[in-house]
Amino acid sequence: MNGTKIIIARVHLNTLKNKSCSCLENKDFKRSLLANPFFICAGILAGGFCGVGFSCDLFIPGIFIALSALILYFFHRAVAVFLLSVAIGLSYPQIRKNLPYNHIKNIIKRHQIVSGDAVGIICSPIEKKDKFSTFEFAPEKFKNIEVEGKILVRSKFSEASPGDKIKLVLEIKKFEKTSNPHSFRYEEFLAAKGIYAQGEAVSPEIILNSPKISLIKIYAIIADKTDLLLRKRFGRHYPFVKAVLLGDKSNLGDLKDSLTSAGLSHIIAVSGLHTAVISMILLAVFTSIFRNKNFARVILMIFLGFYVWLCGFSPSVMRASIMISVFMITQMLHRRQNHNQVLIYGAVIIFFYNPFQIINIGFLLSFTATATLINVKFPFKKNRFEKYFLALIFFRILNIIYFSAILTLALAPFTMYFFHQISFNGIIANILAIPLIGLILPAAVTVILSPEFLLQYFTLSFDLLMKILLNWVDLVNLLPGYFTNMPFSATQFYLSISSVLLIIVMQNFPKKRKFGYLFFSLLLLAVFIFKPVFSDKLELIFFDCGLGDLIYIKTPDNHHIMIDAGPPGRKVSGFARSALPWFRHHGIKKLDWVFITHAHNDHYGGIKDLLKYADADKIAVTDEFTTRKVWKIIKPEIKRDKAEIVKITDTLSVNYGDVRLKILHPDKEYYHENINNMSIVVKLDYKDFSAVFTGDLEKDGEEYLIKKYPEFLQADILKAGHHGSKTSSSENFVRLADPEYVVVCASEKNKFGFPHKRTLDTYEHINADLMITGKDGAVIFSTDGKSLTLETWKTKRFIEDFDI
Repeated sequence: MNGTKIIIARVHLNTLKNKSCSCLENKDFKRSLLANPFFICAGILAGGFCGVGFSCDLFIPGIFIALSALILYFFHRAVAVFLLSVAIGLSYPQIRKNLPYNHIKNIIKRHQIVSGDAVGIICSPIEKKDKFSTFEFAPEKFKNIEVEGKILVRSKFSEASPGDKIKLVLEIKKFEKTSNPHSFRYEEFLAAKGIYAQGEAVSPEIILNSPKISLIKIYAIIADKTDLLLRKRFGRHYPFVKAVLLGDKSNLGDLKDSLTSAGLSHIIAVSGLHTAVISMILLAVFTSIFRNKNFARVILMIFLGFYVWLCGFSPSVMRASIMISVFMITQMLHRRQNHNQVLIYGAVIIFFYNPFQIINIGFLLSFTATATLINVKFPFKKNRFEKYFLALIFFRILNIIYFSAILTLALAPFTMYFFHQISFNGIIANILAIPLIGLILPAAVTVILSPEFLLQYFTLSFDLLMKILLNWVDLVNLLPGYFTNMPFSATQFYLSISSVLLIIVMQNFPKKRKFGYLFFSLLLLAVFIFKPVFSDKLELIFFDCGLGDLIYIKTPDNHHIMIDAGPPGRKVSGFARSALPWFRHHGIKKLDWVFITHAHNDHYGGIKDLLKYADADKIAVTDEFTTRKVWKIIKPEIKRDKAEIVKITDTLSVNYGDVRLKILHPDKEYYHENINNMSIVVKLDYKDFSAVFTGDLEKDGEEYLIKKYPEFLQADILKAGHHGSKTSSSENFVRLADPEYVVVCASEKNKFGFPHKRTLDTYEHINADLMITGKDGAVIFSTDGKSLTLETWKTKRFIEDFDI
């Protein structure tokens, strides 16, 4: 009897075992295991871009979970798993947002600016610039209270080293919000790295403990030694080599723009190509040294981990290194490789390391490109071309052209939405650039590893390859395939991404490709239908460009006018950082008029960058401006742009339908030795709406306008003269203008103390609503001529005025 029971039990166990094995071997089961982390990542991506996970608590994820439970019970488990996975992804950013009470972000949220003693560890290399040291600081205690989080510290006293535990007096505050529409969100970039506050060292650091060996010390030493080695061995090519080997593009300068327009920006982004080439070289070296292939593979995987660390955990380097490591493991275990599985495993590992990497543009570009290369097949077979050498070369070229075109189209939604540009030049450029990079990378590694007595010969070879590449880049840039300032809406972006994903997925389902291509065609058609639509209202934007004027006007019939170009340079306050992102987002490529009010560089300084990115039909300056030395520098830039130069010698009117721009000042009877008083003054009228722009006009110029043109001075919006200086905005002028809204173009902190208290008091007396660009960010007005809306970008003020 007992024997019978044992036999029955064994049969039952074998049945269960067989069922479990068949379940594990079932393709659908494997796909669901693989799909879950993928959909979790998709949820985080949706939460990041749509703002769902960051702003709506857990309400929407809760709905997903409730629906999942219902579907799980009544309908289909696979759909429930999908919804649950997306719900987890949507919830994750909100969970990450709910930081502890003693987190540094919550402390500055409660107190804005806080000063006190801080004890903690320097957790990054120290960057020294302009007598200041900048480093990441992980405080353990602040004002004798245990805290969490990281602070970006700037100090002029620093004598400490990375890894040191220090004590110092810190003044900490939150990062400034983005001042201008569509500009780079620096605070979000740092938050993704766990840095939530900035600190200024008020006292010298006291070193409490300086460990001889620590991870960050080792990193800093290796980074410094590597940097010195690259500088010494590559000379003028140092910036390029550092970019292609370590992903640091900070020193590339104009070469970065040249590579972008040539469609070759991918060669300076450390990716699969770079990592694979370096891995093949090192694997060959390790195999020759250790003889045992598996041991060489293990050493290579350890090196790849170190390489990822050295590259600052870049998503593309992490993805490539993870994929190569998984391939190494499968080769060691003699298992079959599935490229899509490996790619998703890479995404999941990056997700667990830092979920917010998933909304990083580098992650999106890297994974989309890799998924495309894995799933899209070349339509021609190699064996047809193998008989003849020239035919084989043609096959290789055709292969590069085909995949370059496919990748350009697959990545187009990202490049157009995030950067508002696309380059088809890369389809041709890659024919030579990819083989060259395949030679340049091993040549660079050889130069690094070569002994001194052979260095000269390897350097000559490397220089020759670089010369060919740079000449090729210049040649390709003559092609007309680079398009910038392309408007691309969020709707177009999501539709484009859906079409790209559909095509990639359909490659694995041959029988359903017809339906896939049909849906792809419909999605692609929708992309062109949902193109950005310009407002039919008059729009007026005062950009925050620091201490300077940078004003944009769009008429209802889409004529574009600029008043001044802001200060020079590519710093945060320059045109390239303040207004250009908005220009690119809206596809502004042509300006009808540019008025440069007078010859001070906080008004004309950005003209070079402005003309680089947009063509101007007419540029207006005073005849006095053309007598200045600086005109000899500016004039060639204007001539190069083929813009018509209009000298303002008297009053002038420009009309676009119901919109009228009248130049009130300076007229032919006025001259003043003070440049500010020679500023162009523009009056804008549109139906019942009016605005006056005064440049840097001071009291003498204002008095002249009061006497000569009093009937033209009343305005709904007044741009305060000379950045709110006490030498302008006289009481008589302000009273006559009687504005409802006043905009002061000045940085929040400046050496002149603009705007002055006397000026602020003057506007307070007439109850004008006053905005300061440095404090409020860009100020955006929109009007139909009867009513208007006002929005400030940084302080998020919103006003609707139905009676102007």
